Amino acid sequence: MPRILPGILLVALLAGSCSRKDKTPCNSNDIATLKAAIGFPFRLTDPQTGADLVTGPGATIPLDSVRFIRPNGQSGFWVEKATRRNSVTYLQGPAAPNMVLEVGQTGKVVQLKINMAFRQVACSSELTGVTVGDNAVPLKKDSTDAYLVPFSR
Repeated sequence: MPRILPGILLVALLAGSCSRKDKTPCNSNDIATLKAAIGFPFRLTDPQTGADLVTGPGATIPLDSVRFIRPNGQSGFWVEKATRRNSVTYLQGPAAPNMVLEVGQTGKVVQLKINMAFRQVACSSELTGVTVGDNAVPLKKDSTDAYLVPFSR
């Protein structure tokens, strides 16, 4: 009997340690939620001049006409109001796969598919690249790390 008790204890400890190896602190996190929580700083810019069309001095697009549409087609994820960082103004949107950026203008609505690439870093995700539509060329960033989304009116 004295030998059986340590044997059972040893087996229980080994079984418990094996099951813990499969679990990581990230398993309980919903990766889609983590991606949605990442900010997507951006500016809508004129493709020819590079001028900011929403928050620049000659802005022609009202902030409340810019929004995101979820991949399932539901509207939502309104763009946050312009944020100031390092004295530069930019817009903040959600970072999630297959978002559609919608810009309402007088008489028409323009939709741009925004493709975002992520990489897993510890227990969260990092936005590593953004493309628009079927264009394989990643968007450029400005000095504040805001993505420059070219927008033709």
